[in-house]
Amino acid sequence: MRILAISDVHGDTEKVKKLSYLIEKNNPDVIVVAGDLTQFGPKNVADKVISELIKSGKKVLAITGNGDPPEIDDVLNRKNVQLGSKVVTVGSTGFVGFSGGETVHLGGSSFVTRYEPLDLKLRYLKSKKKVVVSHLPPKGTKDKIFSGQHVGSEFLRDMINEKQPDLVISGHVHEDAGVYTLGKTTVVNPGALCEGYGAFIDLEKETKVKFFKLD
Repeated sequence: MRILAISDVHGDTEKVKKLSYLIEKNNPDVIVVAGDLTQFGPKNVADKVISELIKSGKKVLAITGNGDPPEIDDVLNRKNVQLGSKVVTVGSTGFVGFSGGETVHLGGSSFVTRYEPLDLKLRYLKSKKKVVVSHLPPKGTKDKIFSGQHVGSEFLRDMINEKQPDLVISGHVHEDAGVYTLGKTTVVNPGALCEGYGAFIDLEKETKVKFFKLD
């Protein structure tokens, strides 16, 4: 299973178009978008982003981020790429999507988020490989902002420590792209596509990650 992981498009459709060559060259099985397709809308921008990815002929799965208003979910549903609040199986790999992550409090050093209770679905997922897709990263991984503060989700980290999925794909924190390991789980922040960054992930016996930067 080869995954093209992108996040934080923020409406940059030109960057999305530039992915076509890499998609053809690397031949991923699935394209995963880990949120923030837009910069707070509008719907037609998300439509353009998803339509461009679908043109590749690859399976596309996407969730919303904190920069995507609720109507962006309408686009994902209509385009049949919605992973938020769902479990989707592709071949022998199961994908679980945590949509957005709603910020319920910001103050000082606190950053509290709320998710749908998909951890139970992850527990009973029967696929050979298990992948979690969340816009916000788990706390203490690739979630360090410019100040040095970790702003990820404690709930997500606890869930990963308990369930140990094979892979977690997240985004949100542009300045901390990279790979992190939590037990047997590989956590990947591919970087912000609006800045040209993304990653190809091979889910084999050992997970391999190759980052790229668009010209």
